[in-house]
Amino acid sequence: MRVVLILLWGLLLAMVFLALLPRRRPENRRRGVPDELVKDPVCQAYILRSRAVVREDNGVLRHFCGPECARQFAHSRSGSRG
Repeated sequence: MRVVLILLWGLLLAMVFLALLPRRRPENRRRGVPDELVKDPVCQAYILRSRAVVREDNGVLRHFCGPECARQFAHSRSGSRG
């Protein structure tokens, strides 16, 4: 009977200890945005979405490798509208 009580106390203590440990989550799930490759429409380079420069163009999000490609894209779009 003592062995059963000791085992139950041990199980109870283990459950309490595990409940107090912090739960680990993958980095991508914490942000809610999957980190995937996107293609720059100007230089055709592939970059991680989390590191891309994002600009909106007529309701569409465009991803660029850097601010220079974003400027070139905006300049080419403004010239074609006139």
